[in-house]
Amino acid sequence: MPALAQGANPITAAFTGVFNTAQRNLVESADLMPEEHYTFRPTPEIRQYGEWIEHTAMSVYNYCAMIKGEANPHAGHAMKLTTKAEISKALKDSFEYCAAAVKELDDQKALAEVTVGKNTYPRVRPMFQLVGSLNSHYGNIVVYLRLKNLVPPSTARTMKAQKKN
Repeated sequence: MPALAQGANPITAAFTGVFNTAQRNLVESADLMPEEHYTFRPTPEIRQYGEWIEHTAMSVYNYCAMIKGEANPHAGHAMKLTTKAEISKALKDSFEYCAAAVKELDDQKALAEVTVGKNTYPRVRPMFQLVGSLNSHYGNIVVYLRLKNLVPPSTARTMKAQKKN
């Protein structure tokens, strides 16, 4: 992995790069899975594909609200969406909600403490939790895509780059 450019904000630069990649992987995954497989679950005990996408959107709202230092606008209620279009839009909307918070970040803001309710923490904590959560969710979603013989977006990009070389 190449070294990060030495700039004024190496923490937020690193975060933004990882966040943008995770966002791209998840949005492309939501678009890739055909509508008829949004209700697919590999076993009865685990989430449907669409439920993973919806759960991911809820996680984005949760962590990005923490980054913003405000209450989660979707706290305490599930979205309960049913169509691919609704679920995919919810994911994209959650990332749009997060975009303002990410855009405004610099290392000083990332290290500053915020208080939400009774909790005080440095903003960098939910930043790292967010990218960990997104990558974990993408790892679960990849299994669903593979079970439906679909190439995950990150793998598709890697394969395309290898063909160019």
